[in-house]
Amino acid sequence: MNSINTLKGYDKVGHVEDQSSIPKKNPKHKLLIILIPALILLTAIICLTATLIIHNTSTTKSKLPKSNSITAVCSLTNYPQSCISSLQNSTSADPEQLFKLYLQVSVHSLKNLSAVPQQLIIKVNDPRVKSALLDCESLFNDAVEEIKGSMSLMNVGQGEKMLTVNKINYIKTWISGAMTNLETCLDGLDEMDSSLHDVMKTSMVNSNEFLSNSLAIVGKIDLVLDQFHLTMH
Repeated sequence: MNSINTLKGYDKVGHVEDQSSIPKKNPKHKLLIILIPALILLTAIICLTATLIIHNTSTTKSKLPKSNSITAVCSLTNYPQSCISSLQNSTSADPEQLFKLYLQVSVHSLKNLSAVPQQLIIKVNDPRVKSALLDCESLFNDAVEEIKGSMSLMNVGQGEKMLTVNKINYIKTWISGAMTNLETCLDGLDEMDSSLHDVMKTSMVNSNEFLSNSLAIVGKIDLVLDQFHLTMH
């Protein structure tokens, strides 16, 4: 009888040992099994949403009537007709692209203006006036570089924005600087009591209008974007 009980005891011990050898399920492992598919699904949803937003924005821009966009952009300026005539040959209806094109127009005008001082220098004998005209030439060239710098800020790669709040602040500063350069030129000629002051002022009309319009557009471009349900991109 004792031997039988002993065998039964061994049998119980063996049974306990068999149960202890079965690996217990880790609760953390269960949690990971649930979380990983959920995270994958969430990532897929986010990517799909971003793709749809980009697609919808691009579609909106492609459907935006060019004439409406140009009118909206130029309505922000002090010289809307000058603005419209400069942009009418644009192939883009994107307000930001239109602004960049308008900066190109401004650069072209300033380059033409920078040639004026040399044209006037050969007509004067007063060395002080000649010096003032050379200063004007330098100021105009600096203005060209400032507007070119503004344009370069809008040259972006994939995923970058053409305009941001910081970029707009830089561009406004550079356009204002270019406008100041033109005024400084006139001040210098005025100090010389030169009759060329009025000649130069007339030569500056287009450039002043383009710069004034550029400053107005960049300062309020968010209003145009809102009007067409667009964002800075």
